[in-house]
Amino acid sequence: MTNKETMKRHGMAHNSSCRPGKARAGWVLSIAASSSCSAYDDWGRLNAVSTVSSAISNPSNAGKILMGKAYTDNLWHGISRSTWERPQSWAGYNYTQFRNASGNVDRVDYFGGATWATRENYDGNDRGISIGNYINMRIDNEITGSFESRVLSDHLFMHEYGHTFQSRAWGPLYLPVIGAPSLFSAGFSGDVTTTYNGIQNTLSIHKFRWYERGANKHAEKYFRNKSSLPWDERMYPTIDRR
Repeated sequence: MTNKETMKRHGMAHNSSCRPGKARAGWVLSIAASSSCSAYDDWGRLNAVSTVSSAISNPSNAGKILMGKAYTDNLWHGISRSTWERPQSWAGYNYTQFRNASGNVDRVDYFGGATWATRENYDGNDRGISIGNYINMRIDNEITGSFESRVLSDHLFMHEYGHTFQSRAWGPLYLPVIGAPSLFSAGFSGDVTTTYNGIQNTLSIHKFRWYERGANKHAEKYFRNKSSLPWDERMYPTIDRR
C-alpha cells in the first residue's frame, strides 16, 4: 500500500498546499503533517469567525484591529509576533475582535507597535489586559486629544504597555506563566495596606505580584524619557512593599 493510499484509509486528505509542510516522508511524517495542518486550519477558522462577526458589529474597528497585525515599531518585533510570540498574538487578535463584536470597543488606536482597543465611559473601575501586541482597555471617561497624549499621561496605559516587553521575553510561555496567572490574580486577590513615603494606602495584592511589578519596571524604563510624569510608585509598585 502506498503512503497516499494509507493516508486515505485513515481519513487524512493529501493536501500539498498546507502551510506547515507536505506529508511526503512516510507514515510518521504523514501523521505529523496531518496534525499540523489540522491545528493550522483550526486557528484560521477561529480567525475568520472573529473577524467576520466583528466586522458585522463595527466594520471600522474590525478593520483597524485586522491592520494591527501589520502594525509594528520595528522589523524584529514583527518577526517575533509571527514566530516566538505567535500563541499570544493569535489569542490577542481574536479576543479583541470578539470584544468588538460584542460592542465593547469604542475606538482602536496604535501606539508603540501595539494595537489598543478601548471602551470609554464604562461604569466601573478602569481595567486593562495585554495579550501579545493587542491591549484592551476599559476606562470610565473619554479620551480627548491625541491617543499618544493619553498614554503618556496615564499610568494604567503605561503599565499595560509594560506587559508587551514580557510577551517578547517569554514567548510561548507568556500565556501560561504570566497571562493566565495575572488574569486569575486580578479577579481573586484580596487587599493589603502598605506604606509609601510615610503614607498608608490599600492596594490589591495583585499589584505586588512579580509579573505586575515586572510590567511596571519595563514601563517605567520605557516611558522615563517620553513622559513628563514621574512614575507612580505608590499605585504601580516596582518593589514588593507587603
